[in-house]
Amino acid sequence: MGMSPELDEELLLIKERLRVTQEEKEQLEKGWEEFSEEQVQQAIVHQRQDIILLVGHLSLLNDKVRQISSQIRILIIVAVIFLIIALADLLLV
Repeated sequence: MGMSPELDEELLLIKERLRVTQEEKEQLEKGWEEFSEEQVQQAIVHQRQDIILLVGHLSLLNDKVRQISSQIRILIIVAVIFLIIALADLLLV
């Protein structure tokens, strides 16, 4: 039972992607040998600093979103109150 040309082509593409991925992996492994231990440690420290900055920014954004959310809730409550007052005035007229 033969495979369709589409499946053959798809398998060839998958094999090519796997081969490229393996080549990239080998290049990365070779690349690690080019860096000194001090450079690697310094890069790790910088990554940690970047993560700390990102977490700080995300925390500030989260606080702002909460603040905006609470203000929207207040506006909705005020709008509902005005709507109730307007409906009450219409019913009394």
